[in-house]
Formats: sequence, C-alpha cells, structure tokens
Amino acid sequence: MTAMILVSSVFIGLVLLGLWPIVRDWRDERVRNEAHRRSAQATTAPGTEPSTLEGGLVADLFGQRLNASQYQQAMERLAAADDDRRPLRVPPEAGSGAGKP
Repeated sequence: MTAMILVSSVFIGLVLLGLWPIVRDWRDERVRNEAHRRSAQATTAPGTEPSTLEGGLVADLFGQRLNASQYQQAMERLAAADDDRRPLRVPPEAGSGAGKP
C-alpha cells in the first residue's frame, strides 16, 4: 500500500513537472497580450483618426464602440450606397462575341 502511494505521488509529481512549462508559457503570453493591448491604446495619437468611413468603422469596432453585428450592418449599408453610386459593370466573357460590331 505504501509503495502504491509512493509511486502515485512520484507519477503525479512528474506529470505536474511536465505541465509546468505549458502553464508558465500560457501565463507569460497572457501578460504579453495585456501589455500589448495597453501599449496600443497608449500609442494611439489624437491626430491619427481614420481618413475613410471604413477606417472609422474599423476603429469603432476595435475600440469596442461597435459590436460585430453593428459593424456588419454598417458595412452592408455602406456597400449598398456605394453600389447605388457606382454600380459594378462586369466585362463580357472572352470569346463570347459580346461587344463586337
């Protein structure tokens, strides 16, 4: 019985020892991600606003002022308005004879 407890304890210790690098890497990555997020927020200068509507929507999405659904709806409305202003003309297929006199 004592030998079984000893073997089990050694086995559990070896498993934990093997998992320690994974846990340490996970913790370090989490700390790095948090530091990166803070530095990205700190380095955004007030004069670097997006110059396009699409850029503004992306900035709002990343700034968590829009959720993904709101972003998609806004992009759909923007695409529909763009399609009304400048419709896409598909060129004729090669060899179809379309467009020839």
